[in-house]
Formats: sequence, structure tokens, C-alpha cells
Amino acid sequence: MTKPPVGIDDLFKGRHFERDREAITTAAMKGLPTIVTTLETHKGTGQTTRLALFLAGVYNGSDYPFDLTWLRMLDTKLANACLDYLNFDRPGVNEVHTYLSGGAEQLHRWLAESGRDPKSRRTPRTAWHFSHSHVKFRKLSRVNPRVNREPR
Repeated sequence: MTKPPVGIDDLFKGRHFERDREAITTAAMKGLPTIVTTLETHKGTGQTTRLALFLAGVYNGSDYPFDLTWLRMLDTKLANACLDYLNFDRPGVNEVHTYLSGGAEQLHRWLAESGRDPKSRRTPRTAWHFSHSHVKFRKLSRVNPRVNREPR
């Protein structure tokens, strides 16, 4: 049976997710173990740091901001696993740590192992970014004077 095309109303009302729930769940439940296995077997690598930050960002994006360009630095299989899990987590039914055997403690351990202090909750790069955002704005306003204009 062919599925009808997805309309804009379907997207906004969540029907698209409901219609594909089984496929989305299956992909996520294959992707999350891939992420977990990599975190457990390849400790201390750049990929595990990014994977830990991805899960922390899904867990609490305000405290653990995740730069989406970091997904480009992952192997294809890992990037797809992250995207599959993110797609599954869109409705926000359960927190990511509820799907981990070690719960939130396991997630915080991975963050600590990757050099991110769970107490500070800011990555060094993010802290620098926020403290220097005014510099970027000044540079942008020199390149494009319209940035400083009031809206019409």
C-alpha cells in the first residue's frame, strides 16, 4: 500500500510522525546502541566527544548546546545513528537517559570522560563563542551595513 504524500497540515499536527512511528522507532533503536557501543569502546576519541555532546544536547539542549556542524565530523554510520535518534526524539515522550542502561549517570560519565564537566554544563568552545559574539557582530556590521539598520 502506498502512503499518501505528506501535507503541511500533517507535519504541523504530528501526523507524519504517527504514520511512520514504527519505522522511526526501529531506526532509532538500532542507532542508539551504535552510539552507545562507540562511546564504550572508543573512549577518548573526537568522535566519542561529539557523540557524548550530541546525547547531552538531546538530554538538555539549554545546558549542553550542540553545534550541528559537529555531525559532519562523524563517520556516516554514526551521523546517521544520531539523526535517526533525533528524529525519534522529536515528540519528546521520554528523555534520552531513560533508554540508556546506566541512565543519567552513564550520560554524565561519558561527558566527564570526554573532558566536559557535567557541573559547568558549558563546553569551552561554547563559552568562548558567547563571550565573543559581540566581536562577530561588529565584523558582520562592517561587511553588511544593513545589519545595524532599524526594520522598516
